[in-house]
Amino acid sequence: MVPARPSIQIIGAYNVPIEVTERASEGEPHGPHSQDFEHLWLLENLIENADREFDQLDYTQANPRVSKAQWQVAYEETFLDPKGIRKQDPALGRPIRVAFFFHYLDLGKPIRTPFGDVPIPFPTPFPKRLRKVVRYIAPC
Repeated sequence: MVPARPSIQIIGAYNVPIEVTERASEGEPHGPHSQDFEHLWLLENLIENADREFDQLDYTQANPRVSKAQWQVAYEETFLDPKGIRKQDPALGRPIRVAFFFHYLDLGKPIRTPFGDVPIPFPTPFPKRLRKVVRYIAPC
């Protein structure tokens, strides 16, 4: 029997509200990354038949205006339970649900993954179930 091929589906694209960032208590973003908040997205993904551990550097988006070394990559991944309501450690051999942040996402272009290019679905409002589960902390 041939093992099933790994696959990934982006099951949600959400613009990130200030409430899930480290700046929530301050009321508004400021500092070196404050301009990035309006361009900050959370992508929720379902990986089936994973044959490798998640590596955020494997999830990127091509940008012909800059060198490949400057392409954005997944950031601050959070592994979720099957319903997407609690954190859970990932395990190979079962579906992996993972959410990660992404700066300057181009909604019209796919995300490059180890399992091929994946289209981004139409954005929907940030789910209440994720507000206390994920937290964005700006890179230094």
